[in-house]
Amino acid sequence: MYRDRRVWAYIPRMFWRRGARAILAQTRRFVRLGTAYWFVIAERRSGKFVGEIGLFNIDWEERTAELGYVISRTQWGKGFATEASRRLCKLAFRILKLRRLDAIAGEGNHASFATLQKLGFHLEGVSRKAVWLNRGWRDAYRFGLLSSEYRAQRSEP
Repeated sequence: MYRDRRVWAYIPRMFWRRGARAILAQTRRFVRLGTAYWFVIAERRSGKFVGEIGLFNIDWEERTAELGYVISRTQWGKGFATEASRRLCKLAFRILKLRRLDAIAGEGNHASFATLQKLGFHLEGVSRKAVWLNRGWRDAYRFGLLSSEYRAQRSEP
């Protein structure tokens, strides 16, 4: 997945510059420290790898985290990011009792914009020319979802 240059267009360069092994080692360290949860996304029937999803930068005192995912290009447009994100929001708000989730989507990543909006995330701002994507500095769109908004969408107490 990380070898596909078309996927790079939406991933900050720290991921592909350091390499998958370095990122995996760092992610494992964050999981052990309790500041991240990271999961593989797989097809139900075949178990075929689809992508990755996680909560990271977890701040237990403030009860916040950032949602992030990467889907293999061959699986784009099939709803995997939406379904996996929906399940991770449930984990974040119902089980971990987080108060807020943040997500960042790079300029031009319309599929992520749509996914986040389907989940009820609100566009909260734009950091201009904040991330290096696709051979240039691009805007970073910042989204947020509060636990109260999540519960209201699902008519939960």
